[in-house]
Amino acid sequence: MVALAAASSPYRPASASDPGAGNKPLDEEQADLIATLRELPSGGMPLVVAARLSLCFPLLFSCVPVYAVDYEAPRGERQLRRCWLSDGGLCTNFPIHLFDAAHPRWPTFALLLDNRLKKFEGQALWLPETHLEGRGDNWQRFVPGAEDDLEPKRSLLERLLGLVGGMLLTTKDWNDRMTGRLPHARNRIVRLALQQGEGQLNLAMPPQTILRMAHEYGTKAGEELVKRFAPDDKGIKPAWREHLYIRSMVELRALRRHLLGYARAVQSRGSTMPLRELLAEATRQRPLAERKGRPDPTGACLSAGQGQALEQAVRAVQALEAELSACEAQSGPYRPVLQPELRLRPPL
Repeated sequence: MVALAAASSPYRPASASDPGAGNKPLDEEQADLIATLRELPSGGMPLVVAARLSLCFPLLFSCVPVYAVDYEAPRGERQLRRCWLSDGGLCTNFPIHLFDAAHPRWPTFALLLDNRLKKFEGQALWLPETHLEGRGDNWQRFVPGAEDDLEPKRSLLERLLGLVGGMLLTTKDWNDRMTGRLPHARNRIVRLALQQGEGQLNLAMPPQTILRMAHEYGTKAGEELVKRFAPDDKGIKPAWREHLYIRSMVELRALRRHLLGYARAVQSRGSTMPLRELLAEATRQRPLAERKGRPDPTGACLSAGQGQALEQAVRAVQALEAELSACEAQSGPYRPVLQPELRLRPPL
């Protein structure tokens, strides 16, 4: 993907069949694009560019156009076509998992903007104090059947719109909501209970309202986190020790569940082949095919040393699974709720 990013290199075709590689005459529009566009950097992106990309919110801030190669076109007829970047909140609006580690050396905190419940009218923010708190979630009160008893009965159209709105918000937010309820995350998330007319899309708030919110929510949230987690002259705070204990229990149990059956699977035949045979075969012939005219060194044969190192890694994982399973019965009384799990997913 390429874009008008000032601190990057000019667009260069990735293959001989990409636009601008000289394989086919370009029309005037494509030639002008190739002459002006620059590659969107995969790392080291200027902060001002990243900040502007994150502000692509339709109807409020204009989307940023970027160009990508249309690979659905036949080889030799590919073109650069315009795409539109939008705010990342459409996919995940609360990506606390991007700033985390299996066993953190320092805490990562988050602020969750939510609606204020009527039963907590005077409470502007809340941070769980024990590992048993924060497992619940707020209801979407505009969904049919979840209305407050004091609200007037809604029309059929309002109930239908509420149902559609609930489905859209669930599609967008369910992953973030579930992450925020996990035991290794919920005790470091400050819930900010916004009132009617605060935050969200209320862009016309007067300056005094913004300053009041900054103090009532931001300053007090920071003070609460420092009070709960920041070391003092007495050393590490109990909240951080408890968090580390929970993280270790969660990680060891999740790792054991993730590896459950690995030792049996890598030795299985059935409809597959043992992993040891697969690695041995990869030292004799290419494990990954390559297309004619497009050399692919990443799929080359393994050397004898590489094959032995991978076999050793497999044996180490098998031994780890056996050790974790043996320790399961003596792993302590704590049982994490909700149950986290390790997932194989690409970085965003």
